[in-house]
Amino acid sequence: MMHPVVNHWHGRSPLLWSILVNLLGLRLLVGLIVAPGNHTATFLLVGISSTLLVWQVTGTWRSAKRHFREYGDLLMYRFAYVAIVMAIILSILHTLDMLAGPPAKITLESLRTRPLPTMNADKTTVHINGDLDFIHNEDLVNLLKTHNSITTIELNSNGGLVYAARALTLNITKYNLDTHVAKQCNSACPIAFMAGKQRTLGEKGMLGFHQYKLERLQPLQIKSIKGQQEKDRKYFLQRGVSPQFLEKLYQSEHDLIWQPDRKLLLDAGIIHPITATGK
Repeated sequence: MMHPVVNHWHGRSPLLWSILVNLLGLRLLVGLIVAPGNHTATFLLVGISSTLLVWQVTGTWRSAKRHFREYGDLLMYRFAYVAIVMAIILSILHTLDMLAGPPAKITLESLRTRPLPTMNADKTTVHINGDLDFIHNEDLVNLLKTHNSITTIELNSNGGLVYAARALTLNITKYNLDTHVAKQCNSACPIAFMAGKQRTLGEKGMLGFHQYKLERLQPLQIKSIKGQQEKDRKYFLQRGVSPQFLEKLYQSEHDLIWQPDRKLLLDAGIIHPITATGK
């Protein structure tokens, strides 16, 4: 009995076996080979794959012609033709994929939809921008673990998730950090701001307060909103804010915003005076 490789080359293998196993099956297995990082190895694999394709196509085509001569089976003849075209297309796609190089490694960083928080030149200040969510807190924790020099969190946000702001307060307090606002800090953002050991406001900085809101209000949710506001009101009181200021804290409707002036914020204990070494 002749070797199966020789049998296929001369078209002596059964046509169905040649199509399903020697042609399509083997070509699909070759397609699973991942491109190596080495150029020499890549070209070697491409050469082997191309040589194999010639063997596959030639043997299958010879087998198809033999089968048609012996049985007059036009359907199988056409099936072989379509299978050969498919194998060539698969080979071309795999070759292009190999030449393009190995796929990029998927990491948590590669899946990010926004950049990491920025830091100033001396790595003492982290800039947190945009609507607050739990990714901000995760990013902050990662930076604090790798940079012992961080002393200040600068916030620039129109709000975001109340619970995410509270998560930030835990780490700002844990690491005894200062907070600073150079531009604006509204809605949920002041919750995180209040965690600062020293809380400072830049020359053009603004803090804004208003009522919390859920998209679809139900009686129980309205009660829940008031409860959450009261929880944060108590937190502000613990951080040294005057009761008189807290009476006005949530008077503005959600679509409005109350931005007290610097004197009122200082008198209420929301912000601290900027010293010669301050922000």
